[in-house]
Amino acid sequence: MAISYLRVDGRFYRHSIERNIRYLLDLIEQERLIVAPLLTHQVSPTEGPAVYEGLRKQKDTYIGVVFDWSKVC
Repeated sequence: MAISYLRVDGRFYRHSIERNIRYLLDLIEQERLIVAPLLTHQVSPTEGPAVYEGLRKQKDTYIGVVFDWSKVC
């Protein structure tokens, strides 16, 4: 079984889910990984059924959906 390593700043690190998530969040924070173009919809959770239908039938339009829980009454 091969062991995968992540190379950051010339150093190797063993992969772990926690470390990968932390690394991705750091890249987003540093604006080295741009995710804004992937977020196509920000909706209330009450719009869930329509959003899931869009994700199923309009895959080119619904790329990234975020539920805004502050919009729940």
